[in-house]
Amino acid sequence: MIRSTRVAGRILGRSSPASARGDDVGYDLIYENESYRSVEAGPDDVCVVVVNYNQERFIADCLWSIDAQSYRSIRVVLFDDCSDDRSLDVLLPIAESMSLPVAVYRNRENSHICRTLNNALEVARGKYYSCIAADDYWGERKIETQVEMLKHAPENVCGVCSDAVYVDEGKNVLANSYITDVLKRERPAGYVTYRDLLRGNIIPAHSILLRLNMVREAGGYDERMIYEDWDLWLRLAQEYTFLFQDETHVYYRKVGSGISTNILNPFNRSWNETNYLIYKKQFESKRVPQDDIPYLKHQLKKTALRLYEQKSGYAFPALIHAYYRTRNVSLAVVIVKYLMRTVFPSRGADHMKTRGKCPS
Repeated sequence: MIRSTRVAGRILGRSSPASARGDDVGYDLIYENESYRSVEAGPDDVCVVVVNYNQERFIADCLWSIDAQSYRSIRVVLFDDCSDDRSLDVLLPIAESMSLPVAVYRNRENSHICRTLNNALEVARGKYYSCIAADDYWGERKIETQVEMLKHAPENVCGVCSDAVYVDEGKNVLANSYITDVLKRERPAGYVTYRDLLRGNIIPAHSILLRLNMVREAGGYDERMIYEDWDLWLRLAQEYTFLFQDETHVYYRKVGSGISTNILNPFNRSWNETNYLIYKKQFESKRVPQDDIPYLKHQLKKTALRLYEQKSGYAFPALIHAYYRTRNVSLAVVIVKYLMRTVFPSRGADHMKTRGKCPS
């Protein structure tokens, strides 16, 4: 239930149209200002999508950094993913005061990041697209400099990305380069290619500006994923390339409750499940360079074993797929143990006891 809040413009209860995905989980437009409602998207407009879930402490920094952009042909689409803090009380008055066209939507139920972004893509209008989580923020020339680069880029370039400054909750700088200091990777020189991305995601999600039509042609976001960006970057990079911007106008905030702190680590089952799906897609695409196949096989094997240890529902298909790709004997042993544990649990236990061992 969306509480009625009076602000300038209009507070609405307009429902989403039937989803192109055929699901019944929708969203509602709860606010739009006059300029968003009455002005059509221009030929060089940037659609900036803001995704918020329980970021009442930080969303003001995010929204004001967008409103302060030197590039003015921007339309803001803000999606709240059913926050249960005071986010709406904070963001609606700011939306009223913003000088850019802005619309605020709210999911009818908590839908997580990938579905929320797909919802946003359904309503996005413009030539370019950039998304940002509500706890991050930008420098004022972020959009201007990237639009200029993309305007003069060849057609095989799908977007422009950059490094990020890593900051704490109070905006104190923890690292001037997220790529080199946090990810321990080399900063790309000029371009980010498919091979660069195979070794791990080096593009901060909110650093990128994309051609909106290419994002849609790539199919948007895979809603099976617990995090949104790496899979999409890889799919785009199979067809196009990314320009890398030397300047940094992006701030990546380390938040105790954030996805990078709590989910993006090998001890999280959902993170390993997402990585398995990504590795599987790369093999199925048949685009992996021969020199990178051994690395990808190693990552697939390691991820499959983690899923087995974490008793994931993806464990068995991951083990089978990893064995098919690697023919690794140790994986065959684990597959037998898995079957003994799950398909024949009592027989498996008796068999292991006769060997003086306990089932794993």
